[in-house]
Parts: sequence; structure tokens; C-alpha cells
Amino acid sequence: MHLRSITFTEPLVYGKHEVFAEREVLEFKHPVTLLVGDQGCGKSTLLDILALKHKAKQTLDYDQGVSFYHLDTEKDNPRRKGYIDGKIIGFQLNSMFSSHGQTILALMKMIEQGKDCLFFIDEPESGLSIRSQFLLLNIINEAVKNNVQFVIATHSVILIEAQSEVLDLERRTWCSSEDFITSQKSLKRKKAK
Repeated sequence: MHLRSITFTEPLVYGKHEVFAEREVLEFKHPVTLLVGDQGCGKSTLLDILALKHKAKQTLDYDQGVSFYHLDTEKDNPRRKGYIDGKIIGFQLNSMFSSHGQTILALMKMIEQGKDCLFFIDEPESGLSIRSQFLLLNIINEAVKNNVQFVIATHSVILIEAQSEVLDLERRTWCSSEDFITSQKSLKRKKAK
């Protein structure tokens, strides 16, 4: 794994919510780390900080020289712009005549070409059908075989169920995928009463 841990040299605060405290250490235990939790718990903020590591106030333990790629499926959607990180991206399909999901799948297929690198991806399931989410899962699993590591912010039950553990940013702890899904179901029942 390329990224092993992050130590916060000052608190990571999102709005009024402290996501991580000063001197708190976040360890990356798996080739695929899913950041989960409700909206506003800091998933995208943490991804942005990791992707812009040189501007963040933290210490990263990672392989020197590893290539980092940051993909936000809303901001980087080629239907709205044809560039990622200042580089023109080319697709076999014309994004003006494609659905949101088709353009996201085209972006995800770029991952298949990755080797020995690290992807930070914000909500890759955005715009994807259930079938396409399973295709995305296959793409991720194949990329892991090429020493690709992922840190993904997601709300996708399909992606969550495929991992043994997820990083729950609301509780700021690793938990089993099954426990996370069960906790979300019980929260829904409490809110409905």
C-alpha cells in the first residue's frame, strides 16, 4: 500500500464538526478504503486534504514518488468540462451525447490503465445504475491487482457491502461493513418514530 497513515498536526474541522483531532492518526488498512457516513461528516473534505497533501497541515506516511490522482465525479464530469488536473481527457464516446453515468464509467475505465498509484475518488457511484456500480466494483478489484490503492468517499451500499471494513467518519473509527449498514438502518428507524 502506498498511503499507510496520516497524522493531523492540527484539528480537521468541517463546519462546526471536528472530523479528526490534533495528533490523531488515521491508518489505512486495506488497498480500498471507503470513507462513509452521513452528508456533512467530512468525507469530501478529507479526500480534498489528502489529494492536496502539500497544502494540508498533516504528516503523511506514504511511498515517495507514488502517483496520486484525484477524481471528483461532480467537479470533473466531462459533460461540464473536458479537463482533469489541467490535462485534456479523451473518450471514445462523445460526452455531449452521453448520460451522466456513461461519462462517469468512461472516467472509471481510466483506472484500468493505472499501475502502482493511488486514487482519491469522491462518490464514484454518482449517476451509475446498479449494474454499472457492479462494473465499477470489478474495475476497482482488477486495479488492486496492479498495486493501485483507493481512498473513496461513498454512499453506495454495493461498494460498502463489497468491503470487509469501512472508515465511518461520523464515529471516527473502522467498523465492519455489516455493522455500518445495520447502524444506518437503526438510525432510520429512530428518526421515523
